[in-house]
Amino acid sequence: LAVAHKMSGEPNTVSQIVERIIETMSDSVSQLMMLLVVYQERNAEPQPSLKGGIDMVQNTADTLHNVANHMAANEFGEYPDIRRKIEDASAILKVKSKEFQDSYQSLLVTQNRAQSWSQLVEATKEMLRKTVELLQVVYGAERERVIEAARRALEAMNGVHPDGAQSNPRDFTQDVSRAATQANQLAEMVRGKADDASNPQQRRQLNELASELNSESKRLIDDANLLLRDRTNPQLIGKVEDDLASLNDSIGRTQRVLNDMNRELDSAGSSFDSKAEQLRRNLEELEVSSNSKPSFDQDILYLAKKERAEMDFLQEDLDEGDQDAAAQSLDNVKAYNDQLARLARKEADRYAPNGSSPDPQMHQNLLNAARQLDAVLPQYMSAGKGAIQRPDDDNARNNLDQKQEILQRAIDDLTALVSNPNAEINASARKELEDLDALRNAAREGDGPMVSRYAKQAVQENNILNDLARNAAHNRQDPVVREQILEACDELQRLLPHELLAAKNALEDPSPQNLNQLDSSTEQLKDQIHAIVDISTTRPETELIAACDRERAIVEKMKNDANRGDGASVLRDHDDLLQNTDLIRDLSKEIAAKKERPRQAQIVATLNKLDDQVAKANQHAKVLADSRGQDPAARSALLADQQQIAKTLEELLDLTDANLVAESMRQKGDLHNMRGALDAGDSSSLAENAQSIAQRHSTLVPLARAAAARSEDPLRKKQLLEDIEELDRLLPETIAQSNRYLQNPNDEEARRSVRQSIATMSDLLSGICDPAEYNPNIQRHSSAHGANGNNGGADRLKSMMPDFLNAARRLSTNPADPLAQRQMQDSFDAMDFGALASNDQDKVANLLNQERSALDEMLRAADRGDAAGVNAAYDKLQKVHKDLAAAAQNLINSDDPTIRPDERRRQDILDSLQALDRLLPQAHQQALGVAANPSDNNARAQLYNTADQIRKNFDVLDAAAVGVPETRILQAAQAEKDALDRLRNAVRAGDVAGAERALEDVKHANEVLCDESRVAGQFRDPASSQRILDTVAALESLMPVLAQDSRAAASRPADTLAQRKALADCDQCEALINQLLDDTKANAIALAHQEIADLDKLDKHAKAGDAAAAAADVNHLVDVHKSLQKAITDEIARSNDPRAKDNLQGALNELNSLMRPHIEKTKAVMLNPHDQKAKDALTSSTAAMKAPLAQIIATLKPSPENVIGATGEREKSLLGQLREAAGRGDQPQTEKLLADVAVVNNKMTQLARDQAGRIADPASQKQLLDSAQQLDQLHQELPPIARAAAANPGDARAQSKLAAHTAKMENAIDMITKASRPPPESETAKIKRLSAALLRQSKSGRIDSARFLSAAQTLAGYINGLPTDGPADLDSELRKLQENAARQGRTSRVVVSSSLDQLLGFLKDIGKDTHDPKTFDEMIQAVANDINKTARYGDDSDPVTIHTRNIALALSQLAEAAKTGRRQEMIQAGRDAAQHINLLYQTLLPLANQCQDPRTKDRLLRAIQAMKNYSTQLKILTAVKAGSSGQDADTEDQLVSVARSLGSNLAESLSCVYTIKGGKLLDSKPSYSRPSAGGRAPPSAFGSSSSSSSAAPRGAPAPRVAPAPRGGPAPRGGAAAPGPARGGAVGAGPAAGRGGAVAPGPAAGRGGAVAPGPAAGRGAAVGAGPARGGGPAPVRGAATRGRGF
Repeated sequence: LAVAHKMSGEPNTVSQIVERIIETMSDSVSQLMMLLVVYQERNAEPQPSLKGGIDMVQNTADTLHNVANHMAANEFGEYPDIRRKIEDASAILKVKSKEFQDSYQSLLVTQNRAQSWSQLVEATKEMLRKTVELLQVVYGAERERVIEAARRALEAMNGVHPDGAQSNPRDFTQDVSRAATQANQLAEMVRGKADDASNPQQRRQLNELASELNSESKRLIDDANLLLRDRTNPQLIGKVEDDLASLNDSIGRTQRVLNDMNRELDSAGSSFDSKAEQLRRNLEELEVSSNSKPSFDQDILYLAKKERAEMDFLQEDLDEGDQDAAAQSLDNVKAYNDQLARLARKEADRYAPNGSSPDPQMHQNLLNAARQLDAVLPQYMSAGKGAIQRPDDDNARNNLDQKQEILQRAIDDLTALVSNPNAEINASARKELEDLDALRNAAREGDGPMVSRYAKQAVQENNILNDLARNAAHNRQDPVVREQILEACDELQRLLPHELLAAKNALEDPSPQNLNQLDSSTEQLKDQIHAIVDISTTRPETELIAACDRERAIVEKMKNDANRGDGASVLRDHDDLLQNTDLIRDLSKEIAAKKERPRQAQIVATLNKLDDQVAKANQHAKVLADSRGQDPAARSALLADQQQIAKTLEELLDLTDANLVAESMRQKGDLHNMRGALDAGDSSSLAENAQSIAQRHSTLVPLARAAAARSEDPLRKKQLLEDIEELDRLLPETIAQSNRYLQNPNDEEARRSVRQSIATMSDLLSGICDPAEYNPNIQRHSSAHGANGNNGGADRLKSMMPDFLNAARRLSTNPADPLAQRQMQDSFDAMDFGALASNDQDKVANLLNQERSALDEMLRAADRGDAAGVNAAYDKLQKVHKDLAAAAQNLINSDDPTIRPDERRRQDILDSLQALDRLLPQAHQQALGVAANPSDNNARAQLYNTADQIRKNFDVLDAAAVGVPETRILQAAQAEKDALDRLRNAVRAGDVAGAERALEDVKHANEVLCDESRVAGQFRDPASSQRILDTVAALESLMPVLAQDSRAAASRPADTLAQRKALADCDQCEALINQLLDDTKANAIALAHQEIADLDKLDKHAKAGDAAAAAADVNHLVDVHKSLQKAITDEIARSNDPRAKDNLQGALNELNSLMRPHIEKTKAVMLNPHDQKAKDALTSSTAAMKAPLAQIIATLKPSPENVIGATGEREKSLLGQLREAAGRGDQPQTEKLLADVAVVNNKMTQLARDQAGRIADPASQKQLLDSAQQLDQLHQELPPIARAAAANPGDARAQSKLAAHTAKMENAIDMITKASRPPPESETAKIKRLSAALLRQSKSGRIDSARFLSAAQTLAGYINGLPTDGPADLDSELRKLQENAARQGRTSRVVVSSSLDQLLGFLKDIGKDTHDPKTFDEMIQAVANDINKTARYGDDSDPVTIHTRNIALALSQLAEAAKTGRRQEMIQAGRDAAQHINLLYQTLLPLANQCQDPRTKDRLLRAIQAMKNYSTQLKILTAVKAGSSGQDADTEDQLVSVARSLGSNLAESLSCVYTIKGGKLLDSKPSYSRPSAGGRAPPSAFGSSSSSSSAAPRGAPAPRVAPAPRGGPAPRGGAAAPGPARGGAVGAGPAAGRGGAVAPGPAAGRGGAVAPGPAAGRGAAVGAGPARGGGPAPVRGAATRGRGF
């Protein structure tokens, strides 16, 4: 540090150097002590991070030791006492440093870790104490030197005697000169200390003393010179004596000031101990905070909403005269009140003296609130029971109203104590989510009253949530988040009318389409509510960012105020800064509570450092302000404080991951809005949000990676990295899916994919924000495919190959090289084989297995009568089949000759896919039929017959696209031989380029051949297996030789020797290939598999009636059989195993005997395609022929799965013969076959159980054991079924039962065979296998150098040749998205034309009781209901429909006002009805005039004219009715008559409208409309311009007015008229009376405003009641009010 200071030209006083060391030491110590505290309390193993802390402190101590010794030697040579002190302290530090290191080393190897931790902690503290002592000595050395200089100056002063001027002038002159020099030197030292002083007063004093010393020493010299000229002058002698006295005084004062200075380190010896203790104490407090109970604030607010709702339900039930429901609501109020009081007491416990957040006042307030709830409830219960028992007693109702207000105030008092924005938003969201579920359930169950009730609840809570979220937005400083919240609120309010409309449509017409639309609307709205909660609730991380911004601003203001000398403002800034720092501490501790322990300690240490820095800044600001801004040192110190605080704040934000959380939340907001745009079909907003997400992703990724790098929790680090990689993969994929959707908005699969991807990305971001929200159920492709995703993982493997090959070369030279062995092991450990992607052939194989499993699932579901299970399995089947078709098509188009199928196999693939497209839906329908009637054996037999056809197509597809290793060996061998022929020709012709191309093909085919041969050789005897591996190794070793010789020969075609050598290599390669074919028996096995595939194809084509294809199949089958005969004969000749020879010959003889009859049975099916018996005979014959073929394969390759396969085919063959024998009525043969089946079945089940014990895959084990048990059970049931069929050959039911039963047995056999097979070996498995072999050899020390190096080079070459096709290109997909959005143009989101008031009115009317009306208000309400029913099929945007429904709404308001005696509202309702009738008249009149059909035109004109007349009568009679003081029966009868006539005319009018629209009876040029201001015509009277959009739906009843239904009293509340409404206004304005106002505004009496704030009387939020398990439940209506608390 001293050298650095000198080189930089900065001040380099000792104190400055030591101060810098102290700062560095302080940081080092804080971090080290933090780690020691954490690890000691856990008694954990030392982690790598600890060594960093040890080294940091050790290096700082060593630096100080070296600096101190340097200073002792060079700076204090003239002061031996000071030098000795420094050297002694430095030596002690060196000793303690050695003990410190020894303690650490002991910890690494000790068995008693707890004791070693304790020793290390003590050694650390002791070393730190000695470090501080050295600092004290060094820091004090400068002061001691100045004090020593002062002492020497005093000594020099004392040596000056004025009388010496006369007696010894020479000595006098020297003494004065020495004294003055000492004083001047002291003055310079004092000035140096003044520059070093932090206290301005001390600095000023020292500068003044230095000046005095200079002036007084000068005066001494001047007076001494005068005295030497006049040696006896008493006045001059006195002056010299005064000068000496003055200097002595100044030096003395200087000593005193110096002694008062430099006490900063006096207490430093204990400061590090106190810091460690403070850190430990803070961590303990943090642990208590982490374990504290959560707040119940949200639950209290939610329960309060529920209790208020039940109180309102009670009032409504009383209004409706439903006493049972009222009693239930009253019980629910008590249950909720009890729960609320209990939660209030639990919340009070948190604030108790021994609670997690002690607050005596809050504790007492909550207890008082709970007591108040308990105290007022009995009064309310008594009033409620009185109102129920005396329903017509107004006094009882008024008493209930009063007690309800008292209870509501008690609830409000409690909620006011716990209310906070986050809790309010969450509680409101919970309530609305519950209301939406209740609304949907009620609509699905056709419960109109409950639909109306919960629709109103949902509207109220939606408005509350919207207001709360908007308030949260306005309080956000982040403009991005603010805009996201507001946009989400707009979408929330847009979606609600869609939900109500969907509920209305589902209630009126519960068709599947309407119910699905209801589900979709509900889920969209619920998603939006979750989004609102997600982005509008605050997190401590975002609040911490805002607090840090304020901290910087306050420090900046304080600095400016101090520079202006504004002391008063600085004091205010001081208070603001301390308050904000406390907030930062609280927020940081809240965040730290969720972090791992080491991170907690880092956060606490950083907070402590921030406290120190803030204290310094406050002190320096005060000093600067006191100096009127003129103190440069204070100004400089304050600027340094500001920079340090800013740095510490950034460090704190990093440690808390605050910036990462904030950015993640912004990203989640954009994702939510993108999903909303997708659901709304808003392409422009979709593109804008996608662009924003992509831009923010580039910022988010570095933040997350940095957070992972900081984390000391391996699991958290892994999760962060995997989730970021998954986001990297998902983002371009999601944009690509969005492009698919925009290109075809009808592609529901694309929309679902985008939605699912958005949900997954949102979940990933939640886990990135908070480890507690990490979702382990997300399938993370990045973790499965390497650290860098799909292509990134392959690239990483490729980058490792040079080091890997270097280690392999060293091992091949020296197998015992331990370093090379270690490097080889490290290379394999680092290889992420998950990065390797399978090729299309592997994909086809895997997908075929999935499709087989899905088919089995569908059959099992059908057998157990599970229709839903059938549909689920079929959906899976269809999805897998779609992927299978794509992979198969890719395989067909492959340019790789080792996997590309030939023309015949290619056609087989296409034919099978086409057949499956037809068979899968057929099987689905048959499975549904079986599920509907599981006892129908006929249907089951048909299903299993179709399933058998499907499996045959699977097998054909498998054989053509995938095959077995042997078929792939044959294909690769042929490809390599073809490439060798091209190589020979190129070499002979001197074609260097052609030779290179041929070599590449040879190399690629050889890799495939060797890989497949290794697989084929895994199941043979050891000698055969080793022979195959030796041949493979020889082939692989030959490749580089072949390449070198061929290149040389091609470049020198005239060189005979080179030509001969290259061609000999080719011949040797071909000979090794033939050797492999012989050793693997590939030819015979592949031909047997081919014959099985040909049998399946022949069976398929014959039963499909495809004569040409069947004839071709027969010819090919015969040709393959001839080749198989020769191959088996050759194998018999080569074999030395007598038993194998007998098995092969027996199987071949059996096969030969079956061939001609099989062809005859095929012809029989072709001659009569509809003969089921012929088809069954062909099926049995096919099974019979497969049995010997499977026996051939199992003999040549006796692997467990081949033996199981052969046994299974034999049993299936016997089952086919059993069916034929029973069908003929051959009972003796049936008995013989039953015995044979029993033997084979026992062997089959035993083999399955043995295989289950061998394999490691739990799923396959379970499948084998379950299928074996099922087969056993089915076999036990077989004999009586077979005997019954044989005894009754003419009984179709008996034969069908046997066929269905044997089909189930065959299905179980197939499942055993499938489960016994190992999955197809992927590229990953191949490389792992090769790698494992190399690793085993490297460890064994027995290495064949050439073969080992060749195998390593093969592995490296394989990896280097991996495809690296990565995910979709993000930039490209974003450009496409912008283009697609621009092509569609700016789209507007669909908005429901009906207002919420209208929708609520419609739902309320639908919910009315439908019994016969008796009273006036019931009869008017019945007319309104019928009008609504008449208009139910109209287009919601059609003006005709809108006006008609508004008329119904006005009549409903008239009925409600008449019922409650509100005269003014009756008059208003009559006027509203007349107004809407006139508007409808104005809409229909031009339509009538334009109608081309005279009869319809006349009908419509007469109807609307009568309707207009009724309008006037309705308005007059309503006014008369309202003016009557009592009941006016005549007026009421006339009014009812007019209303019913009006309804009839409305029905006639709508009928005419439907006729005109459906019959297209309008003129092509309408004459009734005129252009609007914008130049566009207004909408048609029918709404949409589409000819079909507003026509009456097919099957809709003709509009009519039904007889007035009988109805009971209408519910209280819910009137839609604006202004004061006793029934509860839905529109804006105050609501005077019972019911709840939906729009904001004060509510008088029993009305309740929806807007935030207390509601007076009834009408606040209402909602669901508890389920019976947790408290009383509502009893009325099919839809319950919720799940309970």
